[in-house]
Amino acid sequence: MTPIQRRKNLRSIILKWHHRIGAGIALVVLLLAISGIMLNHTDSLALDSNKISNPFILNLYGINAADNLIHFQTNNHWLSLAGESVFFDTELVFNCSSLVGFTYLDSTFVAACQDRLVLLTEQGQLIETISEFQGLPVPLEALGLSANDNQLVVSLRTGNFFVNLAELSWIPVASLASDDTGNNIEWSQPTQILNPNLDEIKLAYTGNDITFERVLLDLHSGRLFGISGVIVNDIFALLLISLAISGFWAWYTRRRRLKRIHH
Repeated sequence: MTPIQRRKNLRSIILKWHHRIGAGIALVVLLLAISGIMLNHTDSLALDSNKISNPFILNLYGINAADNLIHFQTNNHWLSLAGESVFFDTELVFNCSSLVGFTYLDSTFVAACQDRLVLLTEQGQLIETISEFQGLPVPLEALGLSANDNQLVVSLRTGNFFVNLAELSWIPVASLASDDTGNNIEWSQPTQILNPNLDEIKLAYTGNDITFERVLLDLHSGRLFGISGVIVNDIFALLLISLAISGFWAWYTRRRRLKRIHH
C-alpha cells in the first residue's frame, strides 16, 4: 500500500468515526445546550425559586417523597397523614403513626391516632393531647359523632365509647342505649376527594431545597446521577474533544490537498 493510499484509508476511518461519534453524542450536546440556555435565564424562568416535588428526581437526591397519603376533610379543612407527619391544611401540626379519624365539635377540631386524641383550634393550633395517661382507652380504631346528640365517639375492638372532653370521661355506648346506637354514629372516613393542598404537603414533607436550577446544574455536570453520571459526562466531553480534533484534522488535510491540486 502506497503512502497516499494509507493516508486516504486513515482519513476514511477518521471521518467514519467522526460521523459516528457526532451522531452518538448529538442528543447529549442538545441536552447540554438546552440546559445551558435555561441556566442563562434563571431569573426570568424563576428556576432558583421553583422547588422540585417529582418523586423520581427527589429519589436521585436520596429524598423519599410522600407516598400513599391519607386525607380527612371536615368543616372546610383538611387533615393529611404523610409518613408519620400530620398536616392541618398545609401546616405540620403533630406526628402520628396511624391516623384513624378527624371531626369537628364545639369550635374544636378533633383528630384521632391509634394511641391518642389531638385537639386543635379552628386555625389548626394545638390545644391538647389526650392519651392513655389521662385514661383514654386505646388503641383507637375509629372516630365519629353520634347523629342524635352530636357526642364524640371512639371505637375500639372492645366496643364504642362516648367521650366527654370536658370531664375526660369515656362511657361505653351500650351502657347508655338499649338499641343499636352504632347505626346512628357518623364515622370519620378518609376522603377520596383530591386534596388541593397535595403538592404543598409533599413539598413540606420532604423538607427539601432542591430547585429546578440545581437539577439543571447537576444534569449539566452529570452529578444528578452520582459518580457514574460524572464519569459518563467526562466520557462524552472527551468524545466531544475528539470530534473537534477530527473535524479540524479533516478540514486541514482537505485544505492542503486542494492547495496541492490548484498549484
